[in-house]
Amino acid sequence: MRNLARQLGLLGFTLFIMFCIAEFTLRTFAPLHSVGHIDWFQYDDELAVRLVPGIHDLQLSDHLAEIKTNSLGTVNFQETFQNYELLVFAAGDSFTQGAGLPADGAYPFQLDLLLNAESGIYRPRYGVVNLGLAAYGTGQAILAIERYAELIG
Repeated sequence: MRNLARQLGLLGFTLFIMFCIAEFTLRTFAPLHSVGHIDWFQYDDELAVRLVPGIHDLQLSDHLAEIKTNSLGTVNFQETFQNYELLVFAAGDSFTQGAGLPADGAYPFQLDLLLNAESGIYRPRYGVVNLGLAAYGTGQAILAIERYAELIG
């Protein structure tokens, strides 16, 4: 019985050391990086992270990264959505945010153009609010929709 307990303890200790070595190796040689630049994000108690309001930034690394947020902190050129009859919330991860694209290349921006263009003229009917942020999960997306639906109206 004692021998079995000693073997299980040794096995547990060995697994712990192996996991520590694996963690160190992964953090050193394959670190995780968020999409975008650290200056674009700020801590949020509810969502963990959100975009800084009122930024327009271009960064060049292996690709051109551009971000444009309004005073609410959403990825939009519109500062307010008061002139729109209805709101459409686009929530999701980096695809919705448009990570790695020009600011007008994200699908919510293109959706806004499709919904509001009438005979080549932009008429504000449907406000498309881009709540996308790289690495957001479903829970965070739902929280973001609830927050901005209340905030915008």
